[in-house]
Amino acid sequence: MASPPVSANGRLSAKEAAQRAQAFLRDLLGEVSNIRLEEVELSGDERHWLITLSFIGQGVDRPHPLTFLGITPAYKQFEVDAQTGEVRAMRIPQV
Repeated sequence: MASPPVSANGRLSAKEAAQRAQAFLRDLLGEVSNIRLEEVELSGDERHWLITLSFIGQGVDRPHPLTFLGITPAYKQFEVDAQTGEVRAMRIPQV
């Protein structure tokens, strides 16, 4: 993979971090749809982007207010290294 574009401060942009998280999700889980960006946060030490995505995918059975429409999204939070663009973790976000 090509080196990530960085801003003048040497940090990956929020947009690029979100794209890396989406690519990681698709690569790991395969068939997912309706990926939506929910949250973006730069960690306090500015070393990681925390990216929260929602999506529809196979095996998703988490309750959600839209369930009555037959839509049940899942949520994952990704920790993306702000320097390298490497996804370091995928977690279920705390609500």
